[in-house]
Amino acid sequence: PDTDVPGMTYEAPAEEAVVANNEEVIQEIFHGETSVDTADALNTIAENGTNEMTRVLAKAMLAGMPTTGHNMPINSVPGLVSDQDANKTIGGAYYPNSHSIDINTALSKYAVEKIILHEISHGFTVRHINNNPAARAKITALMDYAKGVFTSAQLERFKYQMQNEEEFIAGAL
Repeated sequence: PDTDVPGMTYEAPAEEAVVANNEEVIQEIFHGETSVDTADALNTIAENGTNEMTRVLAKAMLAGMPTTGHNMPINSVPGLVSDQDANKTIGGAYYPNSHSIDINTALSKYAVEKIILHEISHGFTVRHINNNPAARAKITALMDYAKGVFTSAQLERFKYQMQNEEEFIAGAL
């Protein structure tokens, strides 16, 4: 993890109660291993995802996946905790410096699939956003527009996605 760079870890919240470990997730997504690569995880979700939404999104991400520099390792970390708060359990984290992902595999298969897709979207977009001021400006403009048209209830519902440009894009995917 990029613990030496505060604030540079993109974390997804754990959306449900954590269980001791989820063998279904370990076997079906991680094939009994502690790590898989991006293409393998996307192929598995595209073929055997828990619902049509995750399968379609995984297929689209595979189709649009750049051929170089984006096949990052995805690590199984049951009970994953936040780099910023060791008392906070999270669903996943993307580390831009090491270009890797940790996933809390002590969640349901559906939650793990959603979090994998979210963190992969960070892997596909964060470097571009951080190295391209014009792209960041366009995303900021979209965020500002959304803030202007969303109701206060919508802003509250999407506050995680509205916290920065990186989460806005990952949340939109």
